[in-house]
Amino acid sequence: MKQTEFYSGAVICGLALGTIFWVIPWQIEEVGEGYVSPRLLPQICMWLIAGLCALQAVNGLRGIQSSGVTPIRRAEIFTFLKLGAVLALSLALFVWVAPLAAGISLIAGAFLVLGERNPLVILGVTGGLLLLIWGVFYRLLGTAIV
Repeated sequence: MKQTEFYSGAVICGLALGTIFWVIPWQIEEVGEGYVSPRLLPQICMWLIAGLCALQAVNGLRGIQSSGVTPIRRAEIFTFLKLGAVLALSLALFVWVAPLAAGISLIAGAFLVLGERNPLVILGVTGGLLLLIWGVFYRLLGTAIV
């Protein structure tokens, strides 16, 4: 039995269940009928966390051993950091330039960081997604993004 995995899974599962049954009802008000409750998303997230932690605790009890090799390689960590830089650049462009520039840098930058080099794919997906967002927000809903 891997005691650390069992105990950490059980404790976090207990905290998640406590959050579901006591903290969320205590902190977030109910709304009138016909509205989506603001408690819904926190409850969904806590149920997922509780389920994953229960699974971790069960695996700790069963004694499932992981291989000695680390599951994350150095290249994956660098890619994660590069994606964070792309996100930071997009956020800066959103605040100081325009949402369109932020969207272009986010989608195209993520493609480039993840290794896509075909310009037609990058331009097609970037343009298609931004046109879809424009159509939904400006034409269909009649609202602006900013």
